[in-house]
Amino acid sequence: GNPGGFHLTNLLLHTLVSVLVLELARRLLPAGPGPLLAGLLFAVHPVHVEAVAWVQGRVDLLPAAGVLLAVLLGVAGGEAAGGRRLLWWTASAMAYLLALLAKEVAVVAPLLTAVVLVGQPGRGGWRRMHEWRPLFGLQGLALLLYLGLRTAAMGSPAIGILGGPPLGDRVLLALRVIPVYLRLLLWPVGLNPKHAVAPPSGLLDGDVLMGAALLALLGAVAFTWRRQVPGLATGLAWLSLAWLPASNLIPIPAFVVAERYLYLTSVGFCIALAGAAGRVGALRSRWGGALVAAMATLLLTLAGLAAAQAGLWRDPRTFYEGLVRRNPNSALAHN
Repeated sequence: GNPGGFHLTNLLLHTLVSVLVLELARRLLPAGPGPLLAGLLFAVHPVHVEAVAWVQGRVDLLPAAGVLLAVLLGVAGGEAAGGRRLLWWTASAMAYLLALLAKEVAVVAPLLTAVVLVGQPGRGGWRRMHEWRPLFGLQGLALLLYLGLRTAAMGSPAIGILGGPPLGDRVLLALRVIPVYLRLLLWPVGLNPKHAVAPPSGLLDGDVLMGAALLALLGAVAFTWRRQVPGLATGLAWLSLAWLPASNLIPIPAFVVAERYLYLTSVGFCIALAGAAGRVGALRSRWGGALVAAMATLLLTLAGLAAAQAGLWRDPRTFYEGLVRRNPNSALAHN
């Protein structure tokens, strides 16, 4: 059959998610080009090609759309009053449930909702947390309903928390993959559907130490410039929390690292980068033209890389030939 309809559906879903990222950025960044930059960065980032070009990748597109809707509806409820507030928050819980039914990674939506509610400029931050308890209660009910449905269908609500390697080994592996994922976001060259990641040799493994150092650096950057750079701390918090389901703290049997796992995570990266670019432009207004040129060059470069990577997914022969070239020693590539 013709798969064109499936690919079109994925493109439309990606477009929807990109628009939702733009809307989320509007809530977190000052008025101006920043929110548009965040949406465009998300739309053209090459790391998303796998989730969009691969038909099965909609299992990452759908929960991302549901999570963003849940967050935005929760924020809209926080700005409303009376019965309208409850209506918005009920809709947020329903979007959360649908996202969970699409894929378990959506479990972090309440945490992301809290991060955005607190991170909105001029909204009172943590001091208003008590006002949002009904929202989190409704989202909690949605989670319980999902676990009940999962238990009825599968006989157990477990989502991989139990079993697998010891917790210490999982933590080391989570630290080990942090440099890999950050490199994919910051330097999306040499993308690969099959990333080979060697298990860490121990606590003093170089990649584990680098992962721990990068994690500490991100935390320090977010804390130090949380007030000076709008959206930076919130974006980095989103990046960290959305990455947790793919961090290997809960074992992932098939792939330790996969580009599609960054689909929801990269929302925070795009918002943080757009916020930082906007702050540079505000501090050095005379650099405005140069900054616009740099951002336009970046977007065009990312779009070109994404188009080149999409060619890998043109047909099965092209895909597997490319997979073998990138992974000559992989048994999966040769099957």
